[in-house]
This record gives sequence, C-alpha cells and structure tokens, in this order.
Amino acid sequence: MALSTLKDYVNFNFKKNPDSNFIICPYTKNKISNKKIKLNLDKINFYLTQKKKLKKNSIICTLAENSLTSIQLMLGIMYSGMTNVPLNLVAGEKQLAYILNHSESKILFSTKSNINLARRVIEKSKKTVELIEIDKNNFVDNLENVQKKETVELYGSDNALLMYTSGTTGKPKGVMLTHDNILNGGKNVLLSHNLNKLDKALCVLPLYHINGFIVTVMGPLVSNSSLVLCEKFSATNFWHQISKFKCTWFSIVPTIVSSLINKYSENEFKLLNTSMVKFGRSASAALAPETHKKFEKK
Repeated sequence: MALSTLKDYVNFNFKKNPDSNFIICPYTKNKISNKKIKLNLDKINFYLTQKKKLKKNSIICTLAENSLTSIQLMLGIMYSGMTNVPLNLVAGEKQLAYILNHSESKILFSTKSNINLARRVIEKSKKTVELIEIDKNNFVDNLENVQKKETVELYGSDNALLMYTSGTTGKPKGVMLTHDNILNGGKNVLLSHNLNKLDKALCVLPLYHINGFIVTVMGPLVSNSSLVLCEKFSATNFWHQISKFKCTWFSIVPTIVSSLINKYSENEFKLLNTSMVKFGRSASAALAPETHKKFEKK
C-alpha cells in the first residue's frame, strides 16, 4: 500500500504497532501510543470539521510551546486535510500580525501562556480572527468522542504546513509544504540514519521551527518509532532525559552544542547511562569544527 499522506502513516503505524508509544512527555509522564494518536487525531478532525465547520484546505494558525497538545493539534490539522501555520513565539508582534494577515487564517489556537500575545497580534492585524484558548496538556482529552468519521480524500500533493521564514531580508516569506514534502523530510532522516521502530528521539527544539518538526516528529512517524517531547531545551536536564528515557538519538543546533560542552563534569556524566545513544545531529547553522571536536571528545 502506497503511503502518501501524514494520515496514511498514522493509520499504518496504528495497524502495525498499535501499542507502541509514539510521543512521550517527560513532564506529565503521559505516553501517546500509535493507537491513542489515531483516536486523538480523529477527535481533532471531528472537532475541526463538525464543531468549527472547517473545510479541507482551511488555514489554521497555532501559537503554542511544545506540549502534548501542540504536537497533536499540529498533526490533527494536517490529518484533517487542512494547513497548519505554526507561529514563532519569539518573532515579535509586528511580524506575527503580518503572518496572520498574509496567511489569511480565520482561526488562531493559543495556549494560556501565550493568550495575551495572541490578542495583541490579532488586534495589530486588524482582521477578524477567532481566538481559541487551549490547555497545553488536556485539550484533546476534553474534546468530544467521534460520532461520525469524516471521509475527505487526501493526496500527497495537498498542502499540509505553511512555514514562514525569519524575514531577515524584508518581510517573512510563506513556504508552503505538501504532505509529500514533510514526509520526504522524515524519510531523509530515516534513510540517512537507518532508523527503526526501536529508536527514540529526544526533541528539544521548538516545533514551530522546521528542524524540530520535520527531523524529530516526521522522522519517528515514517520510521514507526518514537520521540520524547520536551517543552524547551534545558542543559541541566538534557543528558538526564536521554538517560532516563533511553533515547537513541537527538537533533540540536550549534548554540546547544556549546552549552552542553560547558555544563557537565566528567563525574556527573559517568553517573548517566548514555549507552543507547547512536548519533546526534546539529543543523540550522554551521557547527564550528573546533566545537564539534570538543563535543565529541567530551
């Protein structure tokens, strides 16, 4: 069977390994299995299509930190044949207002900690946008159970994700990514690192960045493996979480590499079990060769 959409992979993993965990939250200790993610995405689909009356190709903005809610809402929007616009929490009100206008989104989901920012952004955009506050841990749990299944046809060429560039040269540019695009990004990680269903990624990068979402969410999705989703990077917790959850790989950026070099003493490191780690990735900017060598040596 050809798997050409995010929905196809969710269904495939559900049939193949329903009880295997897909997402693990180190803070709430909650685990979302392949079976649970399918049920939850069906609930989100029912909510969006039946309660909010949204159609295929609707564009939906999200303003949220990494959490079980944000990852499932992002996936649920795409699973429903709609397009997610994840807003960068540190982009600034002016830039976010521009994105809200430019994307022509009619709806903005925001977690409680970002709700005031969301209100200011909507006000600055001078657009009529429905603002919905979501609980970062329990949003999906509080949704109604599915009463009837939606049967919208999805294709690999359908849009899934609308990411905006940082706008370093003028205004941010909207980059539209299809299901094919995001899945191929995940397959690139799968093939490059020979991932299998026993692998477990540590995700410390924000999901509103392409690196965090494609590498550490799509990689595990297409390889039927799992990820440990952190709200944000913490140098203090990084190796402890890898040790505790037996992560086999991680994806980070050069600033994180530098902070980890300086954080742990040799004795502290010896108390941790990092024997499961197969590799780490650094991307988004060039990693200085000297920093690279120091990190590997340590």
